[in-house]
Amino acid sequence: MNPRLLMSSVALTLAMVGSSALADKASDTLNAAFTKELESVDSYFNSAREGVILQRSIWDGLLYLNQETGEYEGNLATSWQWVDDTTLEMKLREGVKFHNGEEFDADDVVYTVKFVANPENGVVVQRNVNWMKDAEKVDKYTVRITTNGPFPAALEFLAGPVSIYPNEYYAEAGP
Repeated sequence: MNPRLLMSSVALTLAMVGSSALADKASDTLNAAFTKELESVDSYFNSAREGVILQRSIWDGLLYLNQETGEYEGNLATSWQWVDDTTLEMKLREGVKFHNGEEFDADDVVYTVKFVANPENGVVVQRNVNWMKDAEKVDKYTVRITTNGPFPAALEFLAGPVSIYPNEYYAEAGP
């Protein structure tokens, strides 16, 4: 895509949603403003459009949908395969660190999936997560996500609203 067109599109989108963002390189800080108050900065507890924008700007998912090819590509996951109709095994990217310096690994995926898939934890938009039943760690960089039944849209959700959080920080700080 043409870089000038991309930048113009981003600027237009920000203008249309009534938000702005300013980066302060000296303090390594990004400030974002929206025209309405967010329900939460935790994407699992926010259903507003502005929350989705914030989620996509801060957190990564396991997959990424390439808009030019329409193909799923690895993001936090490097490869994936369906073991059966309800089990997706994913190899995870090594050498990734969260904003707080915590190393990304299978424990983060397992913690995030188990937390958001549990209805008692009150995720606001249940349809984004209620298809997941469980997750298990195979090794440090391999996980298996189990669904509640065959779910053809699993890759789409893993490339969209399902962000992975650092398990140690999230267990301490919570939503």
